[in-house]
Amino acid sequence: MSVISDFQRFLRGNFSILIAGRRKSGKSALMYRLAEIAYSLRARPVYVVNLPEQATQILPEWIRPLHRSQIDKVTDSILLFEESALVAFSRSWYSTFNKLLSKLNAIAFHKRQSHIYVVQNMSLLDRNVISMIDVLMLKEYNYVQYKLEREELREIVGTAAVMLRQIPPSERVKYAVVIGLYDYPPFLFEYKLASFWKEELAYAWEKYSFESERVEASTLTEQIERLVVEGKAKSWKDLKPYFPQTKDQTLRVLFRRVKKRLAEA
Repeated sequence: MSVISDFQRFLRGNFSILIAGRRKSGKSALMYRLAEIAYSLRARPVYVVNLPEQATQILPEWIRPLHRSQIDKVTDSILLFEESALVAFSRSWYSTFNKLLSKLNAIAFHKRQSHIYVVQNMSLLDRNVISMIDVLMLKEYNYVQYKLEREELREIVGTAAVMLRQIPPSERVKYAVVIGLYDYPPFLFEYKLASFWKEELAYAWEKYSFESERVEASTLTEQIERLVVEGKAKSWKDLKPYFPQTKDQTLRVLFRRVKKRLAEA
């Protein structure tokens, strides 16, 4: 079999793909093209997670919107996570949703779910999501993005950059480097726009509001992190007025854990 036919076989099954690259490098267009190919190979529901409502109106009928709280409720389907840093931000490793997504990734095969994630830099995405990826598809990076990428992934990104330089700059938007497909070495994948593509999809998040995210944190760790970030808790003792019923030992442990994770992020 050729690498392309094997890639189609891969898209027919259950998979997890991460697309990364600089702004305006064609990541969203690639995500929708992959969804279209996978849907044509085996018709199954396709959901785009948390996409602003005005953008979902220009998608075809077979791509439906899905709130992130419902991702574990669907089976035998493809889930698209565009701007996935908004869905599973790396610095929110403790959040209720990141924990849900990590658990879902562990049983996605059993639910017959396929996932496609899009992110500008993999350092923005929860490490647990990256650890469950089957295939990386890398677009062009700029130098700063490359230097600030996760250290363990920088060599892979550099390999992709060398391969993409074989393509004239004006044509690179049509290509991605595929890494991790079976036993194949990294290879260039050329793709065209999805049949339903409209330029408005490139600006789908233009009217996105963070108001929906400004809700009361649902876990104690999330609430403590918010107080630390806002400068309201500079020591664990500053937490006591906010959580009078919580044991001092618990507050000390969670405060240190949050401070350590924020320093590492």
